[in-house]
Amino acid sequence: MQIDRVLGIDPGGTTGVALLEVSPLRIIVAEEYSTVDVLEDLRSLVRQADLVSIERYTISTRTLKLTRQLDALYIIGMTTLVCHEEHVVLELEMAVNAKNAFPDDVLKLYGVTHKSKHVRDALRHALLALRRHRILLEHV
Repeated sequence: MQIDRVLGIDPGGTTGVALLEVSPLRIIVAEEYSTVDVLEDLRSLVRQADLVSIERYTISTRTLKLTRQLDALYIIGMTTLVCHEEHVVLELEMAVNAKNAFPDDVLKLYGVTHKSKHVRDALRHALLALRRHRILLEHV
């Protein structure tokens, strides 16, 4: 599979979105969205990507104690549907794997960082997908 652009998504009440061009590695879109706004723009964003990487959000008993926020699940479901309809590969990533692989200092090494925590998390998901597909090497 040829990957020229990857879309990373950190779903939630505030959703981080990062669309990266692979060569040269650069940010094309880096935005925070409300749930309603990301759902309105989702199809357009997915159509620009060859691969979408989104957080695999799981609800544990700890999650239930902290929040009853279900927006992440809605966004993951809609992203799954849109990727299927648009024939774009979708991969789900555990948040901990993305954060461990690409802490803030490593994002800076790659020249892709952002002031928003949610966008940085979306960048981590995109970069982790590129590493898994062997497009991105360990660290610059």
